[in-house]
Amino acid sequence: MQIHNLSWLADINKPIFTKKTDYQSVLKKTSGLPFITPPLHPELIEMLEKIGAEGRVEAGEKFPLGLDSEDSFILIKNGIAAREIQLLNSSLINLVLPSRSLCGDLNLFTNRGIQEQQFSITPCQYVLVSKKLLVSLLFSNPEILNATLADIGQISLSHQLSLLIASSLGVEERIKMFIFVWASNYSEQTKEGWLKMPFIVQRKYARSVAKVSRSSLDGVLTKWKKNELIKTEGHYLFISPELIKTCASVLSRKN
Repeated sequence: MQIHNLSWLADINKPIFTKKTDYQSVLKKTSGLPFITPPLHPELIEMLEKIGAEGRVEAGEKFPLGLDSEDSFILIKNGIAAREIQLLNSSLINLVLPSRSLCGDLNLFTNRGIQEQQFSITPCQYVLVSKKLLVSLLFSNPEILNATLADIGQISLSHQLSLLIASSLGVEERIKMFIFVWASNYSEQTKEGWLKMPFIVQRKYARSVAKVSRSSLDGVLTKWKKNELIKTEGHYLFISPELIKTCASVLSRKN
């Protein structure tokens, strides 16, 4: 899954909310999952885009947080970013895809300090918003406020599940779970029964998120290819549904 170009990124940057999509249907596929932060409500996204300042960072760069980092809320518009939260004896990393928040969400209403850092995996377009301004507007719009509170609950759950999965499952099961989550966000089933999805992020980031070593990841992928459970064509990854069939039930027990 090593990637040498970004042709696959166009699929990641496609809008997840269109006239043909319903927020609840998107939420059903993307919430309650570890490793990838769930999307924000489309009305909240619209508000952020109206009041925020757009910017861009290149791959590997940190995001500017404004003059007051504690007052910064960042929405990812395009590209893939990562958020690493420091815990007492470890850390967890969640991927942040388009239409997701990168920071300023978990402590939006509390201003409680969070030890974290944010960086871009691919070139990213983002929107930087003042939390104080956002909160003042939310309190004047109860519907979007309620949607935001629900979003924050889902984001918090995703981080908790990331930590739980990383500490309770074996190496191969963690890699399966990572692929399952990616498939839940981006896969479509082919006529032959494969789940087709754009390439998963570079191996070093997949290793960091799933907390596995390079040799472990390479060994598992080699075994899966040998057993015809995964294959690649162009910038697409194909996986057998058989590979990840137990992941949903594992998550239901963790929730």
